[in-house]
Amino acid sequence: VQPLGLALAAGAAIVLLRMPLIDLALHIVGGSEAVLEQARRFLELRWLSAPASLANLVLLGWLLGVQYARAPVILLVVGNVLNIVLDLWLVMGLHMNVQGAALATVTAEYVTFFIGLLMARRVLALRGVSLSMLKNAWRGDIRRLLALNRDIMLRSLLLQLCFGAVTVFGARLGADVVAVNAVLMTMLTFTAYALDGFAYAVEAHSGQAYGARDDSQLLAVWHAACRQSGMVALAFALIYGLAGEQIIALLTSLPSLQQLADRYLVWQMILPVIGVWCYLLTPEEQANKLTWQRSGNELQVNNPTPYVINFNEITVGGKMLAQVTYVMPGSTTRFRMPDGASGNALTFKVINDYGSPGPSHQASL
Repeated sequence: VQPLGLALAAGAAIVLLRMPLIDLALHIVGGSEAVLEQARRFLELRWLSAPASLANLVLLGWLLGVQYARAPVILLVVGNVLNIVLDLWLVMGLHMNVQGAALATVTAEYVTFFIGLLMARRVLALRGVSLSMLKNAWRGDIRRLLALNRDIMLRSLLLQLCFGAVTVFGARLGADVVAVNAVLMTMLTFTAYALDGFAYAVEAHSGQAYGARDDSQLLAVWHAACRQSGMVALAFALIYGLAGEQIIALLTSLPSLQQLADRYLVWQMILPVIGVWCYLLTPEEQANKLTWQRSGNELQVNNPTPYVINFNEITVGGKMLAQVTYVMPGSTTRFRMPDGASGNALTFKVINDYGSPGPSHQASL
């Protein structure tokens, strides 16, 4: 409830302040007057979807956290298919140009949001969570929530700054470069959505196997994920190699843009093959490699992996630790043990790439 409320509030603030924000963004980006005018028309409509866009991220993370793995796939497929259909109708059919593209995205975002709410309602009903319980859920420790999500927020912000830098530098190189970047980014996004589905599945099934202490099932999940995601990545590389020019022609009808995009098509073939491992080797899977030990009245965790592991919660002997944070790659972190914590049984949850708690892991001291 709290993350959803924050998302809707932040989205509403963006909608109310979108005019000065757009002015600032276009001033930073620069470019020709014609490009800036088209960008302004697009953003004035596109940013109306800010509440739904941010809320959809919350719903995706929550649905993953409760291991309803099919729901995010359904939401992504419905949202993107609807966006494509509306783009064809509004842009090519009604000739609304960039405003049609923006309206298509806004509509798809809100439709996805309402479908996500229906899915969340179904999960809550199955788990016996009533509306009266939700009314009190917003009263939790908001500072703890923000602290838990601080690092993933910074990571996401830096990622968006990278994408923004592509737009800024592209705009300074001319309108054609901006347009080609958009075409190539569309192809990359499509690939990422497909491969990201394996990350969803691996996080849920590997956590379940580890919690059951079933090494054979954990190994089977890993082998299946590597095999299937590798095949999908190779399939994308092959499709872009054989039909990449035709796909680009579907995305833009301008011959000059098609020729310029074709020059960089080889990178679309390489990226799925080398990028697929980024989706599989996430901190959620690496959390099983952490080692734990008691040191006086402190709990010591050693992280031998190359990943920053952010903890959502740690429990020892039924006692939850207060103010758990993270452990850096190749380093050790200590947390103060709660009074009365005894025994060697330890459970913990880590924050996944989407800012939500993953499945429970079990370890021994």
